[in-house]
Amino acid sequence: MNPEYSPLTVTRNTCPLCCKELVTLWVPDDIPFFGEVMHITSLCDCGFRYSDTLILAQHEPVHYELKISGRGDLDARVVRSTSGTIRIPELGVDIEPGPASESFVSNVEGVLDRVKDILDMVTRWDEEEKTERAQELLCIIEKV
Repeated sequence: MNPEYSPLTVTRNTCPLCCKELVTLWVPDDIPFFGEVMHITSLCDCGFRYSDTLILAQHEPVHYELKISGRGDLDARVVRSTSGTIRIPELGVDIEPGPASESFVSNVEGVLDRVKDILDMVTRWDEEEKTERAQELLCIIEKV
């Protein structure tokens, strides 16, 4: 870890929703095979929440694959930059970057939870074909 960063930095700002004081935590981390990052988290009593992971080093694009063969693989760390794509071919799911893309550090189970949240939203749409497919995928994820 870069010595110029303290283990934890706290900043105080104003919440964009309720205008009360908002505490933001800045925590540096060194992720193997990825490099230095800064985790940023802000929480407010009103429910406002912001978190992001800033990549502090620039590298050439890389490609990693992980075959899930057991329950323990769900704990494997997943790091996605703002320009990264995650593909789950078994589900036909691509998580591609967009203009408001956020980086994140999670694990395989956390990525599946993110996919599940999107599929839950799709099931509320009034498009029968997409709703059926979303429900099929939710069943598969639930089995995983």
